Amino acid sequence: MGQDLSHFKAVRDSVRHNDEDVYEIDLTGKNVGDSRTVKLAQALRHNDVVEKLVLKDCDVSHIGITHLCDTLCSVLITTNIRVLVLDDNPKIGSEGGRLIGDMLKNNGQLEELSLNGCALGDLGLVGIAFALHDNQTLVSLELGSNGLKDEAAEHIAAMLKENTKLEGLSLFQNQITGQGAKCLAEGLCVNRTLTWLGLGKNFLGVEGAWALSDGLRANRGLQWLAVGGNSIGDRGVTHLATLVSAEQESLLSLGLGDNAITDDGAVNLAEALKRNKRISSLGLENNHVGLQGATALAGMLRSNRHLKTLVLSGNKICDNGGLQLAMALSDNRTLDTLHLASNPVGEETMSTLVQVLTSDNETLQRLDLRGTAMSKAAQRKLQRALQEQSSIVQLAIGASGDGTPNASAGAVAAGDQVDGHQVEGVSAATFRRGMRNKQSLSGLAGDMDMY
Repeated sequence: MGQDLSHFKAVRDSVRHNDEDVYEIDLTGKNVGDSRTVKLAQALRHNDVVEKLVLKDCDVSHIGITHLCDTLCSVLITTNIRVLVLDDNPKIGSEGGRLIGDMLKNNGQLEELSLNGCALGDLGLVGIAFALHDNQTLVSLELGSNGLKDEAAEHIAAMLKENTKLEGLSLFQNQITGQGAKCLAEGLCVNRTLTWLGLGKNFLGVEGAWALSDGLRANRGLQWLAVGGNSIGDRGVTHLATLVSAEQESLLSLGLGDNAITDDGAVNLAEALKRNKRISSLGLENNHVGLQGATALAGMLRSNRHLKTLVLSGNKICDNGGLQLAMALSDNRTLDTLHLASNPVGEETMSTLVQVLTSDNETLQRLDLRGTAMSKAAQRKLQRALQEQSSIVQLAIGASGDGTPNASAGAVAAGDQVDGHQVEGVSAATFRRGMRNKQSLSGLAGDMDMY
């Protein structure tokens, strides 16, 4: 939650005196306001130790941002801030966005910048995008929930054509349509450095899916794409399936949650994945996939040797569909994470999972079955069986979202977070950390957020 605001003066003094033990300042949720932000900015002028500053939900406006940016871009001051988090400060607005853009033109240290929920709007985004044409330090930029529209997407696309440093970009929950997606796709055709792109909860539609599919054919860098909650539907998935089938050179993780995808879309994806040898994570949560789609995905799992994470929570997969997926695990030696939460799978699925996971399959490690039609007795039987003999280390059972603790299997005390916004695939933040640590994407499936 961050440092206690009652100790703000002590924090400020530690910063001013360049205390080598204070390398991170987190004031999340505190009523810092502009006056304290100004004082903190002044203290930072004397500091080269602090690497991370978090002022999330701190009632900061463009007035406080003025002084903070002055500190961060002054040629006479050497700060060491690499990470700046200003999320959920809507008073920053477009004027604050302009100031941040000016700062980015001159700052040579900042690597990660988070501006989710700052009410930047298209006008506030322009200066930031322009500054990043030539910026050579920023690798991660989060711009979720800022009311960004297609004009902003156009400026971002122009930036992507020129920028050679940015690795991650989140545009989650904005107002970008298919037209904006076309612009972004043009930028992605040229860009070679962006590795993750979050476009969940926009208005891309079928047109946007088609544009991204077309644009990514020429892209050689993007590994993580999230387009959940965009009303893509089966028609949009058909376009993306052609990209998957063509085995685009770099894509490893695809998030398609909450897109009104039915069995038809799932069948197309399953067929495409039979030929794909790169994608390791697929999120299809909160769609309308039923028996036919589950059967097709099960058939894919029997032959696919690269997919490691499959998220199907919140669909319409019945016990027969769950049975098909469970039986497919007998022939699969790669999948390590499977989410079937909030599907009406029942006793037959449970029995088959016990049989397969205690005898044939030694690969699956994480299994989410919360909110299914399994009885409590069946859940207990499953838990006991998997504890005694299976590769499962994280098992989530019980009623989804009711506060029931996750059951554990093996040495792990509780399952992963697997509901709501934490469900599908590998999160941008985790992906970024993994890339920097040279870890493989498939090894990061425990921290999931693929919208």
